[in-house]
Order: sequence, then structure tokens, then C-alpha cells
Amino acid sequence: MLKVFLIIVAVLFVAIPVNAANVSYLENQLDELKQKDKELQEKSNQYRILVNEKAQEVDSFQSEVNYLSSQIKSAESDIAQTNNNIYLTDIEIERIEIAILSAIDNIKEKKDNTGEVLKSMYKTDKITFLETMLTGNFEGFWASQQYLQSFQNKLNDSIDQLGILYKDLERKKENKNSELIELAELKNKQEIQENVLNNQKSYKKNLLSKSESEKKEFQSMLNNTQKQRTALINDILRIEDEVKRLKTFKLYVEAGKIPPQGVKIFIWPTDNLFTTQGFGETSFARSGKGGYAFHNGIDIGAGVGDNVYAAAEGEVIGKNNNECNNNIGYNLGDFSCQGGWGNWIAIKHPNELVTLYTHLTSVLSSIKIGDRVEAKDKIGRVGSSGNVTGPHLHFSIYKEFFLVPKGYPGYNYEGTLNPLHYL
Repeated sequence: MLKVFLIIVAVLFVAIPVNAANVSYLENQLDELKQKDKELQEKSNQYRILVNEKAQEVDSFQSEVNYLSSQIKSAESDIAQTNNNIYLTDIEIERIEIAILSAIDNIKEKKDNTGEVLKSMYKTDKITFLETMLTGNFEGFWASQQYLQSFQNKLNDSIDQLGILYKDLERKKENKNSELIELAELKNKQEIQENVLNNQKSYKKNLLSKSESEKKEFQSMLNNTQKQRTALINDILRIEDEVKRLKTFKLYVEAGKIPPQGVKIFIWPTDNLFTTQGFGETSFARSGKGGYAFHNGIDIGAGVGDNVYAAAEGEVIGKNNNECNNNIGYNLGDFSCQGGWGNWIAIKHPNELVTLYTHLTSVLSSIKIGDRVEAKDKIGRVGSSGNVTGPHLHFSIYKEFFLVPKGYPGYNYEGTLNPLHYL
């Protein structure tokens, strides 16, 4: 696709002979430039659409990668928490096992103590019984027996309590072991989920990388097309030089004495006094995006349909009305209609300076060439026709103004003045 594009561009840009000797030839050259620009404009529009689509893809994939990264971090946090719970459960099981061993030792000790007490009681019973029979102290004997029985009962109760504790500890250990198994299963699921998220992230990152690469490729194609369209301006300027050399103007006006800078001889041609681009080698002109290297007027920011006024009294010496469509969407920067000026009107003033108003939606239909207008008379409406990147009014002041053979204004960089010096 890129090869075909380069071949087409190579065919399109043929050097213009500098010795062109007639108006018809110059008109044909201008027609060829219009056709070339149409073809390049179509390519530019296609590449802009592709670049925009890829930019949207990049944004979408980047959002998905960011989302998956946050999900992975969440999964990692969950796994860390599960590992911590496993660690705490292991410690709890270990603590219970120690308590169980302690309970077993206590039970054994109690049982051993109970045995010793019973042996002692047995011996004591024999002695006490004999003493009681000999002495007749039955009351002391029964008191001794009751105390021993009470002591044995307490020992048995203590053993029973230890038995209950042992069983409770065993039950807790069993529960903790079950909990440990559940935590291990949960960790396994979390790790599987983390792997799935990592795989998805890797896949989306590959798509992101591919989209970014394609976006760069289409942007490069768009930049190449724009460079070729910038070359159109150079060809048009060459034709203008040839027009001036051969004096094959359709119309020519040259001012005499140029007013000094700072003399306010014109009013602003719109109600809005905000400029979006100045005069001369502006940063936008140097970027090549507009297709020109020198901006021969100022751009005034305004909305589509806003009024455009005559900047001073004068005579309408040329216009183009409703031939050029307003550009919207990706259809921007069109040189093919009236050399990029779109719908325009030119007014010659008493000092022979000429003001040019371009990119209009329309010129008032009631205004004819040769009509006289006064300052602040409405002459048209702001639009976005011709070579534009959005709605605005392009306003130029010419000290040397001419219409090329095809009937639209020349760029004539050297023949223009900075409007801001006279507004």
C-alpha cells in the first residue's frame, strides 16, 4: 500500500516549466494542481481517519491494560492476605497442639496424683479403722473419711475438666485444619485468577503495541501526504511568479504610498477581536500542517455564520460565492477550491490597498463586483471553506493584489502587510 502511494506521489509531482508563455498553459497547470490536491486530500482524510481509529484503539487498550494491572494488584493483595491467614492458622494450630500436649500431661499428672492419694487413703483407712476400734473415736474417723472423699471428688472433677478441655482443643484443632485446607484452596484459586489476569494483560499489551505501531505508520503516511500537499503551495507560488513575470493577471492592483505602521486605517472585520494565528512565519506555518510556509494574513476566531464586515470603505473587485463547501470532520485543508481560499471577497480601498476575506460560508448574494461598500457594512458570514482546520475568518491586507488566470487571489507573500499594524 505504501509503495503504491509513493508511486502515485512521484507521478503527481512533475516539475512546472518556468518558461510557460501563455495564460491557457498556466490555467491548465492550476487545474492539474487542483486535481493533485484532491487526490492527496482524499489520502490525507483516509489517513486521518485511520490515525484517529488507531488512537482510539490505543486509548482503549491502554485503559484495559491499566484496569487489568489494578486487578492483578488486587489479586496479589488477596494472595498476600491469604498467605498471612495461612501463616496465622498454622501458628494457631501449633498453639492448640501445645495446649493439647499440656492438657494430656496435666491429665496424666492428675491421674498419678489421684493414684497416690488413693493408696495413701487405703493405708490411712486401715490405720484409722484400727485406731477407731481401739479408742472408740468414731466421730474423728468419719470426719477423716469425709475429707478424703471430698479430696478424691475434687481430683476426679479436675481430671474431668481437663478431659473436656482436651476434647475442646481437639475440636478446635480439627476446625483449624479444615480452615487451613480452605485457605489453601482459596490461594490456589487466587493464583489461577492472577495467572489469567496476567495472560489477559500480556495479550492486551501486545494489541496495544501493535495498535501503537500501526498508528505511527499511518501518522507517517499522513505526514508524508501533508508534505506533498505543502509542495503544492510551492508550485502555486511558482505559477504566481510566472503570472507576475508575464503579467497575465486577470486583475492587478498595486498601492502607492504605504501608510506607516500604527495608523489605524481599518476596523476589525468581525465582532470577535481574538486572533488564532498571526502574520508571517508562525509556528503553525513552520509545522507544515497548513500546507504553507508563510501566513499572509491573520486568522480571527469566530463561529460559523458570524457576520463579516468591510474593514473600510471601498469597491468590491472580486469574489467567490457558494462554490466551495464548508469542510467538516476529516475533510480539512482543501487547496482544490479557489486555491485554498474557499468562498472569498476582495475590496479595494481609496489608498489602493486591498483587503481579502476568505473561508466564508458565503458572500452576501446582494453584493456584486463593482459595488461600493462602507466600513462596517456586512459582506458575508464566517465559515470553514477551503484550506482550513476549523471555522475562522482569514483576513489579509495586500499592497500588491492580483487574481491568477483561474480568477482567485494569489498568495503573494511579499505583497501582503501585517493587518495587526493597521487595525
